[in-house]
Amino acid sequence: MTAIITFKKTLARANALITLHTSLSPAQLAAMPTPNDLLRSAIALSIAGMDTYFTDRFSESLVRFLKKHGAKPDLVALLFDAGLDTKASLEMLTMQRPYRRIRTLVEAYLSNYTTQKQHVIDKLFLVYGIKGLCSHAEKHSKKKKLLTNVNAAVLRRHSIVHAGDLNSHNNPRPIDNKLANRYIDNVDLFVTNAEAILVKTLKI
Repeated sequence: MTAIITFKKTLARANALITLHTSLSPAQLAAMPTPNDLLRSAIALSIAGMDTYFTDRFSESLVRFLKKHGAKPDLVALLFDAGLDTKASLEMLTMQRPYRRIRTLVEAYLSNYTTQKQHVIDKLFLVYGIKGLCSHAEKHSKKKKLLTNVNAAVLRRHSIVHAGDLNSHNNPRPIDNKLANRYIDNVDLFVTNAEAILVKTLKI
């Protein structure tokens, strides 16, 4: 399954939570201590989907990029960080599928790599010679302040995951279906346009 398909499936799960929240009757909403947690879960899912998309998309193109362009300096540095040192390189000389081993190393390395901040995403794909992926995605979307809106969704996700989305009075911060939908739609637009640019630029 490709990175973009996985992302779309994750986003569908997020949207399903919003649909569920919308379908609840007043009595059902009243019976839940914090029914808006469904919306918070949807936002957290969408950012998780975005994060996973960028690391998976990088790994997805790795082998084909190596075969087509060779080991460029930035990529060599990343591979070294991932564990492809001289010893590992020599060991791969006897392997039947050395490229699979390289991809496995990079996937393990990126499993602890968080791609929610835009400068981190840009830095990662600069390895492939793509400059300013995030700003290009915003321009491609023809939506001003898309990156600002995506960052707002990321920050809200941090509030949800790390602080329970509580304000200074220890009460849940206000949220409704409209705001949750806006967060998720912006994340979707950003990733969809980033994918279009990657397909066009990498041609892989």
